[in-house]
Amino acid sequence: MESHSPISSGHFDDLLKSGGKRKSSTPVQKRFHSFTSSPRSEPAAKRRRSRFKIDDKQLFLNFGQKAIGHTICKECGMTYTPGLEDAQHRVYHEKTDKLSFPGWKNESVVGTYRNDRVILVLPSAVARQWNKVKSIIRVVDDELGFCDEVPISPLSKVLLYVRNRKAIGCLVAQPTEKACPLLPPTPEDSDLDSSIVSVAPADGSFLDTSSSYCNKVSGESTDVICGVSRIWVSSVCRRQGIATRMLDTLRKNFFHCLSNQVVEKSQVAFTTPTESGQAFAKTYMAGENVLVYS
Repeated sequence: MESHSPISSGHFDDLLKSGGKRKSSTPVQKRFHSFTSSPRSEPAAKRRRSRFKIDDKQLFLNFGQKAIGHTICKECGMTYTPGLEDAQHRVYHEKTDKLSFPGWKNESVVGTYRNDRVILVLPSAVARQWNKVKSIIRVVDDELGFCDEVPISPLSKVLLYVRNRKAIGCLVAQPTEKACPLLPPTPEDSDLDSSIVSVAPADGSFLDTSSSYCNKVSGESTDVICGVSRIWVSSVCRRQGIATRMLDTLRKNFFHCLSNQVVEKSQVAFTTPTESGQAFAKTYMAGENVLVYS
């Protein structure tokens, strides 16, 4: 005999009301959402855009290099990208090695500015100290654009501006007697051939083109005492008043045997300056003539 499971009257009434179909405990719409990645309310165009969205956070490709992105060298302080700027970093690193200055026991400190100090070095210094100064001057000459090694006078005075065991500024000066005022450039000066060394117009002035920047100099000379052949500040330390401090220190210590005698600004001359050097000289002289010597 077949056994039939009893059906309650309440359950039978539910089947009649639903047309013979059993009610589902889960709504159809809810079950459909469980198989889709996004609700139907989201537009199709927006879903396509989100599918192809580009992540702009990754700016460098990862090929297994040790470091990705910019990094700062702890020794030379240069910010560079490993794998792309290694050659530039190596050149800069070697240059800063020559500018390292751990200090000397018998150094002549002629100026202090907080933790910075200015050291005076003469050509008569011991060989070890003077060789270090010459290596720094070679870096300075390279940045100033000197093609050949410029000889240093035995009467020269070298100032080194030292910060954190590194020479970040250098000034080389020597006694000189005559200099000529620097004249403001004119539009006609830029049209002259750079191969011309000097031009003698009717007013007696001449155009000095020994550097890449032309300097029009008056033909009238004046008496001076001090001539600055080089003044340089590291590119990462400029606009901090370092060049001004070195020049002020030089004027106070040019006659290092006479502590009370100070060289006046009007008695200081410069070699043919670059464009930035001329701008600094004009600012430092504060309205007085910028004097140039050769």
